Amino acid sequence: MSAASLPRPRVVGLRRRWLLGIAAAGLLATLAVAGWSFAWPAPAAPHEVALGQLEDFEPGGVTSYVVTGEGARELSLAGDYSPRPRDYPIEGQSVVHLVRLEDGQVLAFSGEDAAFGWTIVWYPLARDYWRGDQVSTPGRFAEPHGGAHWDIEGRLIFGPAPGDLRPIDALVLADGTVVVDVTSVLEAG
Repeated sequence: MSAASLPRPRVVGLRRRWLLGIAAAGLLATLAVAGWSFAWPAPAAPHEVALGQLEDFEPGGVTSYVVTGEGARELSLAGDYSPRPRDYPIEGQSVVHLVRLEDGQVLAFSGEDAAFGWTIVWYPLARDYWRGDQVSTPGRFAEPHGGAHWDIEGRLIFGPAPGDLRPIDALVLADGTVVVDVTSVLEAG
């Protein structure tokens, strides 16, 4: 009998079994990882962050914070009332603006533009270039890249933004501590 007349072994069945074995192992690994994540979920970020005592916030003023999963730090301003580049949030961080109105009411807003995702900045003395003059006007929130402006209560004054600033729940506890719920801000950032 010659080598040419010998039957060739069936390799197709072995390849099929081998591929099915690999697929089954991959499926089991995926199920194991999914089961592990349900059994031991990742630690949740804090939902509420204390920003300070109510008397620390000046009536009619705005204090801005960079918020992370670990807490918040105040966003410092340069001499020209614009944030320093090192203060801009990076991935995993967001900006929160805390407003204390003249009547004592406390408001909080997301510092991210809902339309484009740019950082919204508080300018205590805004120049009113929109009207063509350079007279200082009361402070404004502004998105420097698109040009949208909001008043201290978060209402859209002008610009390409889709609407008012996104509000965040702010509470004043019985001991005077101001707390904000940053869950939505961290999920969006």
